[in-house]
Amino acid sequence: MDKQGHGGAQRSAVVISAALAALWLSACGGGGGGADTVASNNTNATQATASGNGTVTGEPETVPSPTPAPTAAPTPAPTSAPIPAPGPTPAPTPAPTPAPTSAPAPGVSQQATPNGSYTVTASGSTPWVIALPANASLRAGDTVRVTGSGTAPWRLAQNELQYVETTNLPGNVVPGTAWTPRTVDAAQPNQNWSLTASSASGNRLAAAANGGGIYVSQDGGATWTRSNAPAAAWSAMAMTPDGSRLVAAVRDGLLYASNDYGMTWTARTSVNQFWTGVYLSADGQRIAGVVNGGAVQLSTDGGATFNAAAGTGNTDWRGIAGSENGLRLVAVASKFSGDATRQGVWVSQDGGATWTKPAVNDPVDPPTGNWTFVAASSDGLRMAALDNGGFPWTSADGGVTWAKRFGFSNWSGVAVSGDGRIVSALEPRDDVNGHTGYVFISPDAGGNWNWYGENRWYRAVSLSFDGNWVTVADAGLNGTGGLIYTSQGNRTSGGTVGSITGGQGQMVEVTYQGNGRFTISNSGGGPFTIR
Repeated sequence: MDKQGHGGAQRSAVVISAALAALWLSACGGGGGGADTVASNNTNATQATASGNGTVTGEPETVPSPTPAPTAAPTPAPTSAPIPAPGPTPAPTPAPTPAPTSAPAPGVSQQATPNGSYTVTASGSTPWVIALPANASLRAGDTVRVTGSGTAPWRLAQNELQYVETTNLPGNVVPGTAWTPRTVDAAQPNQNWSLTASSASGNRLAAAANGGGIYVSQDGGATWTRSNAPAAAWSAMAMTPDGSRLVAAVRDGLLYASNDYGMTWTARTSVNQFWTGVYLSADGQRIAGVVNGGAVQLSTDGGATFNAAAGTGNTDWRGIAGSENGLRLVAVASKFSGDATRQGVWVSQDGGATWTKPAVNDPVDPPTGNWTFVAASSDGLRMAALDNGGFPWTSADGGVTWAKRFGFSNWSGVAVSGDGRIVSALEPRDDVNGHTGYVFISPDAGGNWNWYGENRWYRAVSLSFDGNWVTVADAGLNGTGGLIYTSQGNRTSGGTVGSITGGQGQMVEVTYQGNGRFTISNSGGGPFTIR
């Protein structure tokens, strides 16, 4: 299929068999081929995984910031020049030798160009990797097409800051419909998992076990590394959108922070307190923690110092969340410790300096007062709070007004996606009401809900920015140990972790929409493997 390139020249796909490609590469000294040529590659390509040796790299984010277009330099006014006298006609200048085309990156069979179409004709089991063009070379509307005609599998690979929406691609699933068990620690596969945290892309994850350590993943949960955090009764954890900074607190212990993607941790407090919730701003400077029976503790310097927020003491605090900038916060308090009249939902618009208690009530089904879990979107406008033994409540205006949602349960966790569209709530298996363990997911900020019954002892949930990557923790029966589970759908993983794999008789075409985002514009055959 011909496409119009950036320069206006027509490009057509050139298909080379494995044997011919090998001969051509030998003649060319192994250099790269033309933009629409599929070259032979006998090296097994591998997907990016965590290094396992403590080395971490930047987070390939799902929602990158747009890069401003460069400002063109002003064209200088032409300077008049005298008309030269006629002279002899100069000899023609030889055409310059074109610069050689860069070879594909290691593990890549073909580097795609904008509006390129590629047909894989090779046979065998070695995957052919077609790498998408970098964002800097793409314009909105550019396409890349891959077709498999030989028996060799092919994989459309991504660069950093890229992802593909796959809602209309055969093989796509809705988040929550299929779950992948993750063995975090082969030496201790079943642990009393109590906490999870996710970066915006869902590539970087963290998980903590009650009485165990803190583990981090760079590849969406495929591989994990244990950090240097001590084994402790971890009670709360938060992560910045890029995954570079984290905070975690110990029940009746200290609050810790990490500035290197969760690999090393430093205690930021010196006195044991009964921490029940923590919040972390996107820049890692604003930290808020709540203490059961105590006050809201605030830091604006990355945890170097903390101060108790005025008027927040003697309260049964259970959880806290907030906007990325740290100014809009929401916290929930139960009724069993401290002043029982302070139970409810509390909101701050000034980074925790002052707090107000909005009316959260229903004349038919009033809250029980056992507020336990809370979450918020990145702008802090969308909020969700769980009244344990009662109903979920959501707000769309930064906590000013609240709406009661579907049925009651003995809830064990809640999360709101960064964009505010997705809300997830957990119901543990065999709770006091005898309910099945469900993961509830609302695709419209709490209006409608789907539930997925894998009947586990769920204890924590976290979401990517778009809500399409879900991570849950299973504590096992009475904390005897379970696994971490992930569920992904509607898109590939962000950055170099993500890919689409097909084979003979399958075709996919993606169209660039800007900001690292691709959509499916055409496909044939299937189902595809979406990573």
